[in-house]
Amino acid sequence: MKTGENPGEGEGFYSKQEAIDFIYESYLKAKPYLNYMDLDAKKRNPNLTKNLLSHMAFGVNVLVTGSKGKGSVAHMLSRILQSAGEKTGLFTSPHILDFCERIRVDEKIIPDEKFLEIAGRLEGQIRGIKTKQGEYISPIGITAAIALSYFKEENTKVNVLECGKGVRYDDTKNIRHGYGAVTPVFLEHTRELGTSIEKIAEDKSHIIGPGVRCIFLARQQQEVFDIFSARAKEFDVELQQYGVDFISENVSFTREGMEFDVVTRHQRYFGVKIPLLGFHQAQNCALALALGEEICGNLDEEKVKTFLEKTEYPGRMEIIDKNPLTLLDACINRQSAPVVKEVIARMPHENLGVILAVPEDKDYLGVASAFKSLAKTMVFTSTKNPHYRFSRQQAERAGEQGLKVCYIEEAREALDYVKSKGADMICILGTTSLISEIKEDASDTRGL
Repeated sequence: MKTGENPGEGEGFYSKQEAIDFIYESYLKAKPYLNYMDLDAKKRNPNLTKNLLSHMAFGVNVLVTGSKGKGSVAHMLSRILQSAGEKTGLFTSPHILDFCERIRVDEKIIPDEKFLEIAGRLEGQIRGIKTKQGEYISPIGITAAIALSYFKEENTKVNVLECGKGVRYDDTKNIRHGYGAVTPVFLEHTRELGTSIEKIAEDKSHIIGPGVRCIFLARQQQEVFDIFSARAKEFDVELQQYGVDFISENVSFTREGMEFDVVTRHQRYFGVKIPLLGFHQAQNCALALALGEEICGNLDEEKVKTFLEKTEYPGRMEIIDKNPLTLLDACINRQSAPVVKEVIARMPHENLGVILAVPEDKDYLGVASAFKSLAKTMVFTSTKNPHYRFSRQQAERAGEQGLKVCYIEEAREALDYVKSKGADMICILGTTSLISEIKEDASDTRGL
């Protein structure tokens, strides 16, 4: 570390890893006092960064929440806003290869030296926040503060910020925002958010609050819609919803992605193309276009289509090889499996291989069961992330439930094994650390 030049600054950081360690420092100190099984309501303290983030907010801010597709919507909305000439800040998580991927301006990642500079500048303020034993300053809150500082320096006009698992106890909630996007909400992260769809929806509905103008809802289960609708009425916030105010039509799948039309309140966009797969991505794009219109007014159809074709979102039904067709997706629960199965059904193949790296504390049996009747070869594998547990026992437990799955510890060897079985289509599914390692391996070998 080094000494800051201005009063109130921290000591600063010599390396990116030092800055990242600082971001997680408070959490790691509190971790021994935290009960792993407790809800976020008992563990998280967004009030600690509330004053900091609320004072840093500027311009037009959009929060994005939901259970599936938050990052896709955030990236597509960023592209749409750029097509209208709006300089756009983007804050997402988690990252795939580089922590700085979380912070972007016009899709360009924050430079390492700028990340270090801003983290050092904020260090004193962060360390000055008082905490009790077992309380911690959220890494999300600290990273969001770095992002907002960078966006301010870059003079962005609109900032798109992805929430974490929930909203009520997520620090991003305290960033003043006029708009929100809600992707489909389903039963997930039950340990942190609650054991019913109603509890999860109630948590995420806190994206609605004072000062919010309009919330854009993807297609939702009725009980989810009712919760968001009631909160919107409480705060007199307009709701626009998929199927009523915007919709995607004429969806087709290709080996390059998808093509479809979008109809909003204001216009029809013909032949929109995105390099992502899944009906939900067409719906997400419709949501993003409707929200983009709300912020910018009328959009230039050709410019929008050009920018959307450049959308990148690694590990979300991403095509990483075409021979054999190989898809990479962060699917770790049975609720996410239908999206993958939908794509499988629309892609010609005769021999499907599935590779799973789903930690022991996640729904690995649910994911494996979802592909039981489709996959000719299924393999459990692991990642190098020390925070996740994988084991041969996962395959044994699957066998006890009638699932034919083998275990190969190294993901690269698992991929070679599936190929040796003649797979002409491969789905690699699992936690984000798997996505990172597959992407790193592909980069090191110049492609799989």
